[in-house]
Amino acid sequence: DVLNEDLCKLLSLDTLTNGQEVEGLISDVVASEIATKVSCPVQVQVSPYVHSSLLFSDLLDAEALLESPQSIGEYISSTYKTGKRIKLVYSNGKFQVGQKKASSAHQKGDLAVVRFVKAIKGFGVTVQLDAKTFGSIELCELTDDITGNVALEAQKQGIFVARIIGQDKKGRIQLSARASVLDDASWRLIKPEGTSGKFVQADQQRQEQGNLRNKVL
Repeated sequence: DVLNEDLCKLLSLDTLTNGQEVEGLISDVVASEIATKVSCPVQVQVSPYVHSSLLFSDLLDAEALLESPQSIGEYISSTYKTGKRIKLVYSNGKFQVGQKKASSAHQKGDLAVVRFVKAIKGFGVTVQLDAKTFGSIELCELTDDITGNVALEAQKQGIFVARIIGQDKKGRIQLSARASVLDDASWRLIKPEGTSGKFVQADQQRQEQGNLRNKVL
């Protein structure tokens, strides 16, 4: 009828405006075993005319993932179930889940959900932060553990949490996925802005031991 036609028109891409909140119906979710291997693990239907694939960075919150006892694949499958209605925010041709609408430019110290893109031999890995932003993680910043092939482990993880620790000379984002850097209390001690007695003491001890990996210059 006319009412339904007007409603469908309202929820067409031609009439949506940036920041507009809508409700979407989850139409498909990939299995937890492969959820971290794809860039868009969830599909939604906003209206008969509007369907969208939700990018991992528009679905997941870094702090929530760190607090969750579940693996990221399990978290996606349990949080986003087929048939569930979720609140979305329209922004520049795509949708984000409601709590992600306030996201801003990536800043040093921010936690980010990243996706493995490729390994760079002898250096580290390239990761994706969102649809248009990419960064890098050096081999020594992938884990606190000593393992044979840390880049391969990052590839197996697919999607994981990292912290932005700076930029290289070309302005490209550099990150760390080490547990000691992801921890907020540890980060407050090791970031360059730390000036407390505890920071100085911890920093001096690390330097004496030859451990400068945590030092963000």
